[in-house]
Amino acid sequence: MLSLSHDLCGYSEEGVRWICEMCEQYDVPTTFFDTPALRLDAGEVGDHCIALHVPGSTTQEEIDQGLRDLRERHGREIPGWRRHGRTEIEHYPGIWRRMETAGVKWSNTWPTQSHPNRATCSPCGTSNRLPFDIMDIETGRRMGLLELAIFDTDDADRLGSIGYGMRLNWQQFVDVVARRLDHAAKHNLTAGYLLHGWTAGVGVESGTTYGAAEARDMFTHIIEAARDRGMAVMDGDEMYRWWVFRRACRIEFGPDGPAVVAPDDSSEAEPDVFPPMAEEDY
Repeated sequence: MLSLSHDLCGYSEEGVRWICEMCEQYDVPTTFFDTPALRLDAGEVGDHCIALHVPGSTTQEEIDQGLRDLRERHGREIPGWRRHGRTEIEHYPGIWRRMETAGVKWSNTWPTQSHPNRATCSPCGTSNRLPFDIMDIETGRRMGLLELAIFDTDDADRLGSIGYGMRLNWQQFVDVVARRLDHAAKHNLTAGYLLHGWTAGVGVESGTTYGAAEARDMFTHIIEAARDRGMAVMDGDEMYRWWVFRRACRIEFGPDGPAVVAPDDSSEAEPDVFPPMAEEDY
């Protein structure tokens, strides 16, 4: 699978419009991570997935208000969130608990040290990229949050001049993406590309925006490359529903033999856990 997403921490109306036009042209979904202060209008993004972007350390009141603002603005539930912030005591696991309390269903978290699925902006290889449940590291409780590893490559791989990336030239950029797509396609994992809104809106490259044009070109290139490999493109909400449905499917063994049981496609579905079969069951 391929997942496309966009942080709007650096907002650009031109960038958002270009992203929407490209998604319409290629008939693919994408996820915009909006922040309440930006007040992104629903008309600008149409039917694309919207999720909450929570930068830095955030209180329960700020998270709740941000979700209310987005629900009111877009007229839909906002089940997903992305958070950028350092791995510090006040952030983890407290931020997870606050998001769970707010009713958020799935998350996507940066930076790399928070989760092993992230390796963008660094010269190391990626590890497993499949959804997984968040665990409370203090209590060992399985939380009601599903972490989606929905990007392993982003525009910072090309935009090293902004200070937190490993800058690659275009051919190196293409090669890295090809290897990550090959890995994801071979092992049925998730690959993804994050293009910031401001990057998509750069007109004339200069200073810290050098490389923006090729970072924007990568957006369409990775769609075509994923399709060449037979990969599906999903937004965050779709991937959440797919994984919850997938993990709820099971095989039951009865007098008439095994039977595959699948629930309806509900975001509230929970998998049944069966005890090991006794010897007489074989």
